[in-house]
Amino acid sequence: MNLPRPGRSGRLGGSPLALVALLGPWLGADAGEARHIEVQAVLGQMYDAVVDADDVETFGLSIPRGTALPRRLYPVRNLGVPMIQRANLKQYQAVLLRRPKRNYTAYLDPDRDDVWFVPPPPQPSSPVVWTNTAGGKWSVAANWSPNQVPGPTDEARITEDGTYTVTVDADAAVAGLTFGGDRGVQTLLLDYPNTLTLNGASVGRTTNGVLRITGGTLAVPENLVLAGPLECINGGRLTGRGTLTLNGGGQIRGPGDTDLVGCTLINAGKLEILGGTLRCRHWFTQTAGETRLAGGYLELDQPLVLQGGALTGNGTVIGSVINRAAVVPGGSPGTLTFTGDYTEERDAQLFVELSGTAPGREFDQLVVNGTASLGGTLNVSLPNDFFPPHGSAYAFLLAGTRTGEFARVHPELSTLGLKLDYGRNGATLIATGPAGPPTVTFERWVNGADLIVLAWPESAADWRLESAPALGGADGGAWSPIPPALYQTNAGIVSYAELIPPAGNRFFRLCQPGQNGVVMDRSVKPVRNDDD
Repeated sequence: MNLPRPGRSGRLGGSPLALVALLGPWLGADAGEARHIEVQAVLGQMYDAVVDADDVETFGLSIPRGTALPRRLYPVRNLGVPMIQRANLKQYQAVLLRRPKRNYTAYLDPDRDDVWFVPPPPQPSSPVVWTNTAGGKWSVAANWSPNQVPGPTDEARITEDGTYTVTVDADAAVAGLTFGGDRGVQTLLLDYPNTLTLNGASVGRTTNGVLRITGGTLAVPENLVLAGPLECINGGRLTGRGTLTLNGGGQIRGPGDTDLVGCTLINAGKLEILGGTLRCRHWFTQTAGETRLAGGYLELDQPLVLQGGALTGNGTVIGSVINRAAVVPGGSPGTLTFTGDYTEERDAQLFVELSGTAPGREFDQLVVNGTASLGGTLNVSLPNDFFPPHGSAYAFLLAGTRTGEFARVHPELSTLGLKLDYGRNGATLIATGPAGPPTVTFERWVNGADLIVLAWPESAADWRLESAPALGGADGGAWSPIPPALYQTNAGIVSYAELIPPAGNRFFRLCQPGQNGVVMDRSVKPVRNDDD
């Protein structure tokens, strides 16, 4: 059943309609269509025989004589308690659980046997402000100004500067929450087994406000936007139908599990899953920032949608991922596993590092148990001066089924001595360059001068030798090419020899032109002309 939220109108027990259509008879509609009768809902007597009076309020509907009575009556936010019908009276009573005492205007449609409820606009109330900058318990009235614990109709504010912790030590509910000061660190601690319910839009206004959940429950019927971090330590629950937006990121630390039930999670900061499991029972969308797996699990009922930022790290996503931003497996390097499907859209990027031949330890892997649908950009890098040996293979993508291909690859793989090979169950990078890095030998000339000999495989015919008198600057120095005419070739080995006076310093590198003219240094490191 779709029920209207407070402050909005709707037809209970059916699809929402515009209030103007309902109130047509009073807004100048044809008198012949006036089939709705307006009645006023007023506070009635407590119906103690049903449930405890502390938790229940009732109101009566006084129906004008001669009015056809509906067979059912639904109050706003009915929580499943059966309606109390007194058929012998021209009155109905309905139960409202934990709702503030206020009047509702009800509109009766006898033809449809339905009743419409429109709550009055909320009455403004003064905020209840936390004043104890030494920290303390939420339930102590002396910690607040005025001297009262905020209730369901109050806005709670924890914005005083200083470093302190507010501990939610019992179940609590407020109309809204604002926390985070301009200086210091203000921590709101929600411990097991307590529940904090935020009935209205709430905000962590500065990065100084920390929401820390250690087994407790945060109910978010409306929206909560956090500028500071969310910390879930040893489990916890976030429930409701609102949206939780993390602009300040946060950390999930085990061994307990953190459950998000019903509410939508939006990450725009750095969210780290360091232990345990973060379970998202509704949508998880990332608009910016980073979600990093580093020892924990991310479990999804709906696909994770990467609209911005990156999904990084070593670990497992129990579910599917839609990539419109970036996926970066590993921690230089490592393995990222998706138990569901992986879908790349046009702007998607996948980053892979190769620094050795051992999968997961020396080169990155993305493992997809379902279908990997490619179509974005593959970015390949070779950190730590790695030189892929000729013929070596790097299965960086393993999938149950692969469809599509990368639309773009950066940089041009030939500049790295690699080629890309697609298979039914993934994709592999294969080294096509020389069998190994160039070799360098030195000989001492008899007159005290240095003879430097540089040699490399003839298969690196597109490489060129460059020299510089010194190292420095953003480009490593002023490098000048040595003409290939000065090279010598013998038995598949290309070499260059130069006699350098003792007072002279020369640096050499073997490189090849890369994409857009960028030099790809293939000599591992520049070499100087002495024995040091």
